[in-house]
Amino acid sequence: MEIVERVRSLCKEKGIAVSRMEKDLGYGNGYFNPKKLKAIPSGRLQEIAEYLNVSVNELLGENDRKYYIDPQTAEIAQQIYEDKELRALFDAAKDASPEDLQAVHMMLKALKAKER
Repeated sequence: MEIVERVRSLCKEKGIAVSRMEKDLGYGNGYFNPKKLKAIPSGRLQEIAEYLNVSVNELLGENDRKYYIDPQTAEIAQQIYEDKELRALFDAAKDASPEDLQAVHMMLKALKAKER
């Protein structure tokens, strides 16, 4: 599936009108028309992925690749990734244990709470 079709499919899955996403992201009406747009500039991939609440890998159709080997670690990493303040941790080592990743997550949340 081409990237533009994948974006349209993800919008449909999430109940988001493509025209609404185009407007919200400041793209022209009809931007995601597969007859006009064959590729999405790489600079826009992260923005679109965030809008659709998916990873860039999922947006690119690379669902089969797993960033984290351990499923528990992957779940914790997803929680961290979805927290915009903690997203930098998403690039933690893929072989981190679930316990280590959870400990780092909790420490950073505690530090953020202390700052406020």
